[in-house]
Amino acid sequence: MSPAESESKTDDADHVEPDPRLTRLVAYLDGELPAEESELMEQELAAEPALRKAADSLDRTWQMLAALEEAAASGEFTRKTIASIRTVSTPDTPQSQLGQSRSRIRSLLANTLLTLLWTAAGFAGGAAGLALAGNAPTPSSQDEQLLQNLDLLLDYQNMRQIPDARFLQQLAQDEKTGTETQP
Repeated sequence: MSPAESESKTDDADHVEPDPRLTRLVAYLDGELPAEESELMEQELAAEPALRKAADSLDRTWQMLAALEEAAASGEFTRKTIASIRTVSTPDTPQSQLGQSRSRIRSLLANTLLTLLWTAAGFAGGAAGLALAGNAPTPSSQDEQLLQNLDLLLDYQNMRQIPDARFLQQLAQDEKTGTETQP
């Protein structure tokens, strides 16, 4: 569906037929009705409060509009408005469409190249990490023994405060009785 077709469909959907009585009322207020129809409208206005209210509302609106000054646009405003409408409504020429498609292709190629470079950098970093991990030194027997006694080494500060074996025996006995021993 072309833009013109969709626009005409929305215009049709927005178009609402005016109320014939309201149209006649406007014509009456403008003095455009023949004498017999004017008399009929006057009778309807006398008989129907809703129609009379609509007539009063329209009359007040026209009085307010008449009180306003007429707006005058400068020639420059008119020229700029028409130029902007021409700019917006001018369809793209094949030359500009070709330029736009070339621009899109360049942008796509640049993004693809950037993605490939980052991917290659990621693979290179991963390979370097694996190579470094493969060259790591093997732990010595002394390192393995330290790792086995890691818990003991972590509590070394607490164990330095034990004065002698008698203190540990006293501590074991206090645990049985539920009292505390100070070093």
